[in-house]
Amino acid sequence: MFMTYVFLLPVQEARNTFRYFDTKLGKPLPEMSYADDCSIFTPENPTSKYANVYNAVFDVHFFAHFAGWFGKMLIMRDWWVAWICSAGFEFLELTFRYWLPNFYECWWDSLLLDLFGCNLLGIVIGAWFLKRFGVSRISWVKEPAKLHKITQTSDAPCNNVVLRVLEKLRPSALE
Repeated sequence: MFMTYVFLLPVQEARNTFRYFDTKLGKPLPEMSYADDCSIFTPENPTSKYANVYNAVFDVHFFAHFAGWFGKMLIMRDWWVAWICSAGFEFLELTFRYWLPNFYECWWDSLLLDLFGCNLLGIVIGAWFLKRFGVSRISWVKEPAKLHKITQTSDAPCNNVVLRVLEKLRPSALE
């Protein structure tokens, strides 16, 4: 009921309403740039030799990526679709950074921490969670029975090589 009231207020009055709960609200947040210094090793920093990596890992976006992809895996319930969407969203971050300056980030942050770090970890733990609690999987990309039938009846030596390699690389939590 309270939120309905707040939604009907003009923006400035709604912000003033929330100041009753926390006096720190209503002040502009400091802009943070994620691509000012892209060096991984920072020996000149007195606090840490890996200060940039430390700041990126202990940023709120690190946990948001992990929790977001854990939740998306619970919704999608398919490893392939979740992984393709993860790579697609990282590509969208690269394309939208010209309009949204906050999307500028270092290459190692985008690839190692986001795509192959938090996103992959969230997807794998989400798949383990689904397996652990016996939630049925959704196969959006391929039918497992049809794939098995195709790989067994194939006579060509190079046929389905990509599928066999991908199946070998598949983490055990996803089976």
